[in-house]
Amino acid sequence: MAPAILLSLVLLTCGWSLLWFFARYEAQAAFGQWLASERSFGRSWSCPNQGVGGYPLGIVLTCDHPTLKGAIGDGVFQGGIAGLRAEARLYFPTNVTVTFASPLHAAEVSGTRRIGASWSAATLSLRGLLPDNLDRGLLQVEDLQIDPAGGTDQGARIGHVELAFKPVTRAADPRADLETTLAADNARIPALDAALGSADPMGFQLKGFATQVRFDGGMTLRDVLDPWSHAGGQLHIQSFSLDKGAFAVKGSGRLGLDEDHRVEGRLDTGFSGLEPIAARFGLPLDAVKLGSALSGLLGGKTAADSDAPASEMALPIVAKGGRLYVGPLKTGVALAPLY
Repeated sequence: MAPAILLSLVLLTCGWSLLWFFARYEAQAAFGQWLASERSFGRSWSCPNQGVGGYPLGIVLTCDHPTLKGAIGDGVFQGGIAGLRAEARLYFPTNVTVTFASPLHAAEVSGTRRIGASWSAATLSLRGLLPDNLDRGLLQVEDLQIDPAGGTDQGARIGHVELAFKPVTRAADPRADLETTLAADNARIPALDAALGSADPMGFQLKGFATQVRFDGGMTLRDVLDPWSHAGGQLHIQSFSLDKGAFAVKGSGRLGLDEDHRVEGRLDTGFSGLEPIAARFGLPLDAVKLGSALSGLLGGKTAADSDAPASEMALPIVAKGGRLYVGPLKTGVALAPLY
């Protein structure tokens, strides 16, 4: 029996090894195809010191100091991160976890814009592979620091960021509804601190879905938003909340783009602690409160009908015609085209 068992173990080991080397070959081929796809969109990746390991149970692809040169947003940037590690198990080959090593640095090729970022941990978990077979994904970042000028004191600091997304596809249709949740805790954003006059940390949560989303590899705002807008895509915000010290706002609504590529839509919101901010910006709060009450009455609601606390002020925020309205007031905020 012993020789037979030993022979079986040898054959099993050889068979599993052949399976692993085949999976390694497939992983390298898939990575090569992805690099080629990126080049077709004008993005050139470099992956020095690429390695593939993980035997016997997984496939682990590592890359030291990967760099990217290509279109991001409205410019062409060149930069990179310290490293990345992508891992999948042989028994769940389409479930991939990608770990990103800090920091990130990028600079505009023909301009002066720079950006830097660092974090203590950053992982992206994918169930199914992009772009055609993604079932869901989860991005988690700890101790994120973003420096718009590549190393200043004016950047954002966020203790924890979590973004979950799940495409809901239609039969024989390349478009999908993209369900998403976003949460950020212990965030400190200097521009927001200055606007609200408070250095308290901020918390934010959002749940919603975007319609008519396409996953075609585009990364510029025009690549992403133009076909989305022309297809009638909208962002449906089922719920959101922001709290910063005594100030808080929560609500729901729907946003899209107008023909001039500006944000348009409406958020039905409830504010708490708005008084000092209104005073800071010279807003006539009494007129705002009257508009809020009239909006409730015209909508068939009374104070007794409302689910909001007595200290909460219900106000719509409306974006239309390139302007921002809060309740009945037209603010001085102009909404510029996004691209």
